Amino acid sequence: MADPDSPSSPQPSSSASRNVSSFHSLPLGTRLVHRSTNQRCTVRYVGAIPPTLGQWWGVEWDDPLRGKHSGTYVNPASGEAKQYFTCRLEGAGSFVRPDEPGKPPKFARGVSFLKALRAKYAPDLRPPQIQEQDKVQYTRKNLADIEIETPNMDGVIRRVGRLDKLREVGLGGWKGSTSGGQDIDMEAALDIGCAFDESSGEKPGDIARICPNIRSLDLSRSLLPTWKDVAFICRELRQLNTLILHFNRFEPHHSEDARVLQGAFDKVTDLRLDGTLIGWSEILFLSKHFPSLETLQIGSNALDRLSPSGDVQSLLDPPHQAFPHLRQLNLSSNNLGCWSDIYQTLRDLPALQRLYLSDNRIGRIAVPPDFGAGFPTLQHLTLTDNPVNEWRDLEALDDCVKGAPRHKDAAAEAETTLRGLRSLTLAIRAGSVEYEASSANEPRGTRNDKDTVSPQSSLGRLTDLQPGDIRPSIIARLPRLEMLNGSPISSSERKDAERWYIGHVQRQLTEADDEQRTLYWRRYARLVQEHGAPSSLPDAAKTTSTLGSKLLELRIQASLSVPIAHFPHTTPTSIPDSTMRVLRSTPIRQLRNKLAKQLKISGGATAIESVWAMLAEAAHPDETAAEAGNGRGGVQERIVFELDDVARQLSWYQLSSGDSIIVVIDSP
Repeated sequence: MADPDSPSSPQPSSSASRNVSSFHSLPLGTRLVHRSTNQRCTVRYVGAIPPTLGQWWGVEWDDPLRGKHSGTYVNPASGEAKQYFTCRLEGAGSFVRPDEPGKPPKFARGVSFLKALRAKYAPDLRPPQIQEQDKVQYTRKNLADIEIETPNMDGVIRRVGRLDKLREVGLGGWKGSTSGGQDIDMEAALDIGCAFDESSGEKPGDIARICPNIRSLDLSRSLLPTWKDVAFICRELRQLNTLILHFNRFEPHHSEDARVLQGAFDKVTDLRLDGTLIGWSEILFLSKHFPSLETLQIGSNALDRLSPSGDVQSLLDPPHQAFPHLRQLNLSSNNLGCWSDIYQTLRDLPALQRLYLSDNRIGRIAVPPDFGAGFPTLQHLTLTDNPVNEWRDLEALDDCVKGAPRHKDAAAEAETTLRGLRSLTLAIRAGSVEYEASSANEPRGTRNDKDTVSPQSSLGRLTDLQPGDIRPSIIARLPRLEMLNGSPISSSERKDAERWYIGHVQRQLTEADDEQRTLYWRRYARLVQEHGAPSSLPDAAKTTSTLGSKLLELRIQASLSVPIAHFPHTTPTSIPDSTMRVLRSTPIRQLRNKLAKQLKISGGATAIESVWAMLAEAAHPDETAAEAGNGRGGVQERIVFELDDVARQLSWYQLSSGDSIIVVIDSP
């Protein structure tokens, strides 16, 4: 394909219908598809490029890797550069020669909506006389020369091909068959380029008559140039509620288009616009035409901020509440990095419940200055693949939900009635490895495009925690959280997490008082008041580096079932309990062998089903007294968890002397 960039050579409009055969005089903004590569582009310039001869098209490719420049031609003789057009994405432009009359076209403009619909969903609808002639194709003979017929196949085809019965239609970048004999007007790529084809006798009203029951429509990667063209199709689909327009390239709509857009999308509740490069200002312009929208997806749109320049109300002409019913908003895979921008822009959405922000650049979550004006209904937030690193940023999430108290002394009173964040999806990078904050805690690898962080203290930074500690830490810090990474948080798990973290804070700051600990973790005092503090903590002054200091003295107990938090915790066996002194650096795989030998288990370590830790009792006076009154000898609920990673050392689980190891076996 000739290009003036090579050494050897040197206002958008659309309509509801067009003659798809008229191709050589193209208005700017026309959408094309390159036949041999199926690459799509938009015409940005038509005309001469001196000193070259003839006409050129300046096009912007949807895939910027296909381009050569950004609309600039450099004269090879003089070195002078001239800008002929601009591109949305840097480097996505190139100059190509127009198709020549009498030669096979290199580009296609697409077909009408109904032509593409028939080609995909009713390809065998033919006149009755043709069906009668071709009836033989529905019979065959097997090896025994027994003729087998498929009865009423014509009726089956008619029923399957009834376009008025279609509910879900997918025409997103679909390419049809181009077998020999197919009409050239069908074009190789059956992309939709217009609502109606007047050369085929199509007219407004045909879509409503032929396929009136479509509920879900996918027009991704189409050649429709403007929102007005989409509206001409959708205004005839009165049952439409889901509209998918991924990877389209629409021209900015103009105020004169409002009459066409009016009422076209009134019943649409689900709109998906991934990869369309539509900015938030354009979304606000369109909001009045989607009054019933509940789900909006605009990922991979290169958005770096949401707040538009100038007065927001000037974009809402006439003034109105943008998206009054929007419950779910997906902004994943953009370049959003400013939480204040996100918060200030989206907090005015009155019904927003679920917000997806994965794969962005959010590193800090600032506490909003006006606490009473938080998200009024937000319940779920996804922050996976963001460089959030500070615990204070995570704790600020609850402050961004409407009703959070401003003062610490109000926290205790309001905590039981706060709305708070209910569900969170988050992955945290511990050190240089990324972990899910759910249960398995397996490394997910690193992302080269994300900044690395240097861990400091686990009280201030998320990244210095062991993977197994991340989930309970998040649970303990967000009091209203009910779901973490899709896994429900039970009341017992929350209690265990909060008790564990009290001890974790005390181990990290053994010489600090409660006020100092609260500076690192604002819920510490509240949780100590609720659960009490462990009675015995390691004395840092007495800690030495001798071999004895590295040994743990653990109680060993066999059980026929997995231990539970409630008394009596285990199912007894005939194997007597014992104690074992073991190095903190002992791998769990080696520990299993030691346990099998200590308990004299027949079959050795292979006979062990699982190994669990049960932490020693915490001395909570109220709870101990209550349970003693019940005749349970001061036995309280215990924290139990499985030692399931055989490659880890015992120290990774942060056990202390006096804790118990429960060995689950099939039979004694």
